[in-house]
Amino acid sequence: PTVDVIDKQDAVKICAELPGMAEDDIDVYVTDSALVLSGEKKEEREEGDKEGERYLAERRYGSFSRTIAIPEGIDHDKIEAKFKNGVLTVHLPKKPEAQKPSKKIKVRADA
Repeated sequence: PTVDVIDKQDAVKICAELPGMAEDDIDVYVTDSALVLSGEKKEEREEGDKEGERYLAERRYGSFSRTIAIPEGIDHDKIEAKFKNGVLTVHLPKKPEAQKPSKKIKVRADA
C-alpha cells in the first residue's frame, strides 16, 4: 500500500491507503526500529452469468506486508491505530526526551 509518513516534533504519523479492507483484515506491529503493516484482502468468488450475461471481475486480492523505519524515542505504550474510510492512521508519540526542536542549516553556494 502507499503510505504517508509525517515526522512532527512530538509524534510520527503514518497513513496507509487500504481501500476495500476491513479493520479485522489488518495487522499492525511495532519493533524497536520499525512499524510493520500487514494484511490480506480476501476474494469473494462468484461464478457464472450475471443477469443472463457473462461478466468480468478485475478487483485485486491477496496479502501485503510493509515495513516502515521509525526513529528512536517512540513511546511504544502510547501507539494508536485507527481505520476509517479505507485509510489506516497510526499515531506514534515521541517520548519527551526525543522531542527536540529542529535546527535550520544554512545552504551556501559552492565556490
